[in-house]
Amino acid sequence: MLMAHRYDVTHRDFVMGLNMVPIEFQDSADCKAAFSAYLDAYHARNTDREDCALIRKNATIRLLTAVGSELGYELEQLDLMEQVYAPKGWSDDVEKGAKIASLLTDIADGKRAFPVFTVVAPNLLQQGAEGALALRVTAVENG
Repeated sequence: MLMAHRYDVTHRDFVMGLNMVPIEFQDSADCKAAFSAYLDAYHARNTDREDCALIRKNATIRLLTAVGSELGYELEQLDLMEQVYAPKGWSDDVEKGAKIASLLTDIADGKRAFPVFTVVAPNLLQQGAEGALALRVTAVENG
């Protein structure tokens, strides 16, 4: 999961894989050190740094390299974050989902009204004498 979603470290599957590192690699000093460094890179004190993005990218690369090495893979660090395929449609879907979630949250918090539109079926409309449309009056019987 770490390799599959390395382009988006906020992806649920990446985070789930990340949280398994201390368990799966508890006997690997390199993986434990890389995991600690990764967590440290995402510590709040780093968010104000100018090179925050680079620090986090490098920590991700080091963690992936350590995990890969422990599993017997030789990963080229320079290629890890550059050779990634992610269809634009995926990021579009994530963006749309975030917009929908934000809209629904605003509605739930009372910050925005739920948009409602009135739609009248064409068979309920009639054209008036001046050409204006009006609702056709129909009687509905019970029973």
